Amino acid sequence: MDQPSIQDVVPEGSPGMDTVLNKGYKTPGDVVKAYSELLKLHNNGFRAPKEGAPSETWRDFYTQIGAPESAEGYEIPEGAGAAESIL
Repeated sequence: MDQPSIQDVVPEGSPGMDTVLNKGYKTPGDVVKAYSELLKLHNNGFRAPKEGAPSETWRDFYTQIGAPESAEGYEIPEGAGAAESIL
């Protein structure tokens, strides 16, 4: 069964519509699927390990939230205002 396009069911100018289109969602089903995945991450994906958890558990957690593998992976943008003494 073909689904209507997102533009057919959401009124023009609706809040967040630019985001929906920029993400490439084409049907209401695409949006529902993305929202479902977001809820899974929210409910399961970003809980910090308990105190005393093994270092591997912490490393996996930091990887999930986007931390680089080493300090060299961090970049300070030009003009970010970091003190020269810590660079």
